[in-house]
Amino acid sequence: MTELPFRILDDAAFARLRGLMDRHRFTDAGVRERVGLSTLFDFKPRLHARMDASLEDALDVLVRVFMDAADVREGDLDAHLEPSDRALLEDFGLLAPHPKHDGVWGGTVLLYPTSGPWLISDRGVPFGADPEAPPALRSDLVYPSMTGSAQTFLSYLPTTRGGSFLELCSGTGVAALVGAEAGAAEAWAVDITSRSTAFAAFNARLNGLHQVHPVEGDLWEPLAGRRFDVVVAHPPYVPAGEDALIYLDGGDDGERVTWGILGGLADHLAEGGIAQCTCAVSARAGRTAPQRVRDAFGPHGDELDLVFIRHRTLDPEQHFTRELRSDDPAAAARSAAILRRFEELGFEHVYYCTLVVRRHGEQRRGFTVELEPGPRTGWAEAAWVLDLRTAAARPDHFIAALLGARMRLSAHVRLEMNYRPDAAGGWQPERGRLRVEYPVRATVDMGWDDARLLAGFDGSHTLAERLQDLRGAGHVPASISPEAFGRGFAGLVLSGVVEASTHPFPKKDDGPDPS
Repeated sequence: MTELPFRILDDAAFARLRGLMDRHRFTDAGVRERVGLSTLFDFKPRLHARMDASLEDALDVLVRVFMDAADVREGDLDAHLEPSDRALLEDFGLLAPHPKHDGVWGGTVLLYPTSGPWLISDRGVPFGADPEAPPALRSDLVYPSMTGSAQTFLSYLPTTRGGSFLELCSGTGVAALVGAEAGAAEAWAVDITSRSTAFAAFNARLNGLHQVHPVEGDLWEPLAGRRFDVVVAHPPYVPAGEDALIYLDGGDDGERVTWGILGGLADHLAEGGIAQCTCAVSARAGRTAPQRVRDAFGPHGDELDLVFIRHRTLDPEQHFTRELRSDDPAAAARSAAILRRFEELGFEHVYYCTLVVRRHGEQRRGFTVELEPGPRTGWAEAAWVLDLRTAAARPDHFIAALLGARMRLSAHVRLEMNYRPDAAGGWQPERGRLRVEYPVRATVDMGWDDARLLAGFDGSHTLAERLQDLRGAGHVPASISPEAFGRGFAGLVLSGVVEASTHPFPKKDDGPDPS
């Protein structure tokens, strides 16, 4: 193992370090208030409002040293940090004198709060390196967990109370730590590099989470025979001819690590267990991306249900075409080779996506659902989809349950209509669309008359009772059976246009309705 930029001390020292950060409000809420951000995932080192301000207290020092990765004068340390606080940071190896400039100090790692645990990760430029020299990232760099992609990954983490939790490609170990904080009895953080394993071990101790077990190994290799209640992963997915950056490079098609994860789920998920993987998956050679994910599950894939959540479509060809114009001949050659490989493999589209998988444990084939998230979609909404579709996998029971459920038109739905001019000089409505952004994004075609009737679903009556009312008013023929009506109505429930009392929407209180 290469030399680490920190030292692991005893539990009492870690408790003092937590106390130091709490005391100086080096917490998610404290830092957000200080730098004026609603989320630290939007934090940009050295680009926030406080960067050019003079240091006023210990919180400013901690942000400057450990989040901005900026040097500070020794006089500022003396002015704002108690001698015991400074000594503790030095004992851990987190704070050190600059190797080339007297009277200047800095952080050896990034150290930052999140809405859950505190974390350390590598600095992009090592402490004391020449800032004018070309950057040379180490191949086993431990990447920060406060990026936009990490935010997406963490927003879809399955909640757990007890049981076993596994994070693959763990890096800092952030997901395993969050799982342990949420109540997992045991959590494992597995990474192929010894450096990430060491950082995850430090982070577990930093947060007092002794049920987290960092393990060095290649995906499932150190876990033979084990099954887990929750498995999560945020694997590297950038196409690369060679693994120059382990945290980033995903093989020549970007999917090598992801496919290794998916291929082991049937063997390592407990019955009823949930897996989540935020990654990039391609459609190619006539197979859709969800179909290819099912292929990756292997011979026991029917035991697994899949919710495929498309965040955005990536354009790797555009990216690598830009690199073809690079002044670096080696980079241009690598990009040309990757584009040739894409063509050989029949790439059609690449999706940045989150895969939610459950081992259903029932005598049926696993279902596949593809959806787009709305602006407030996260784990709770993905779980709502998974539970609703699981119920729908038993059609007769599902329709019977819907007929007995109270139905309410979603408060998030919006009606868009097309109109055509009529002979009288007015406008006549034609077909329209119902759009929702929550719990997920969906569009349902609907005419004006049907949309007006749907507005009467206010949650006070069951679907069977509403059917009787609509028959009495002549809107639904008596020849349509309750079961047929329920089957036709089911699509509105599955899309989130109508909320059924049997499957209420997750409760959101984190902002206004985005619709």
